[in-house]
Amino acid sequence: MMALPLSIIGVLLALYLSGLQFSLFVMIGFMLLMGMVGKNAVLLVDFANSAIANGKNTDEALIEAGAKRLRPILMTTIAMIFAMLPLALGSGIGSELKAPMSISIIGGLLSSMVLTLLVVPAIYKMINPIDRFFRKFYEAGKVE
Repeated sequence: MMALPLSIIGVLLALYLSGLQFSLFVMIGFMLLMGMVGKNAVLLVDFANSAIANGKNTDEALIEAGAKRLRPILMTTIAMIFAMLPLALGSGIGSELKAPMSISIIGGLLSSMVLTLLVVPAIYKMINPIDRFFRKFYEAGKVE
């Protein structure tokens, strides 16, 4: 959930740099963006959780998750950016409605990709000890 607000930075920056307005279509694009950003963060966290379950410590798990999940995250993000480029650069009928949506998606994907790969592991490292404490309590029924 920490990755979702990170995409707002890219959306607002892309709209500001392009001189476009925040509209209903931008909000629709923002909903699509939330799914992509959430998927990227889930890829990292799920891989780190499975590495920890296999006996690695948090640092090793996060380094391995970053290394092994970087390529799928980059591939899906770059594919989505190139899919949005015709809408962003189009000049046909209705392009004034579609361009802000696609530009906001491109900006949000770029910023969230970079920030997700940096911020999500840092937050995970901070929250993991708290998570382990509560898992002991809820799974075993007592705190040691």
